[in-house]
Amino acid sequence: MDPIMAQLRARYVASFPEKRALLQAAWQAIPTHPGAKMDLRVLCHKLAGSAPMYEFMELGAAAREACNAIDSSYENAAVATHIDSILTILARD
Repeated sequence: MDPIMAQLRARYVASFPEKRALLQAAWQAIPTHPGAKMDLRVLCHKLAGSAPMYEFMELGAAAREACNAIDSSYENAAVATHIDSILTILARD
C-alpha cells in the first residue's frame, strides 16, 4: 500500500471511536429529538461514502443499508439491526 494512503487509512481508523460515539448519540436521541433520525442518516451517508475509499467495504455496505432503511421509513427495530452492525464494525476494526 502506498505510504500516504496507509497514513490516511490509519488516521481514518483512529476516527472510529468518535464516529461510533456520534452514531450512538444520534441513535439514542431518536425517541426524544425529532431531528435525530436525520442526523443518524447523515452520519451513515458519510460512512457509506468514505469507508470504501479506505478499503472498509463491509463498513460502507452496512452504512449504505442503514441509509436505505432510514430512507424507506423502516421501523426503528429494522434500522437498529443496521446500526448495530455499523457499531460492531467500528468497535472491531
